[in-house]
Amino acid sequence: MDLLQRLRQICPQDQEVLEEYIKTIEQAAVLFAKKQADYGPGNIAKFGEIGLLVRMSDKLERLINLITSKREPNNEAIEDTLLDILNYAAIWLIVRRVSIPHR
Repeated sequence: MDLLQRLRQICPQDQEVLEEYIKTIEQAAVLFAKKQADYGPGNIAKFGEIGLLVRMSDKLERLINLITSKREPNNEAIEDTLLDILNYAAIWLIVRRVSIPHR
């Protein structure tokens, strides 16, 4: 049974939301893989949880600024920032579960 089928069993009333959630997770996973290939594991291993906290804080501050100022971003879209936050949270969970080697 795939993930979407399992989620539908748990929450049958929200099919559209579940499908969109899976699409979002897949999109974030592809982005993670691309960035991991570019950065390598050293940038996370070097600064660990504190580094992740700083990175997430930067993204949250950007998001707060864009939303409260109600202006369009000059660079990455708000959706890109949200995907980065999602990935930093996932990476943080991974760091807490396994050791990421410094290469």
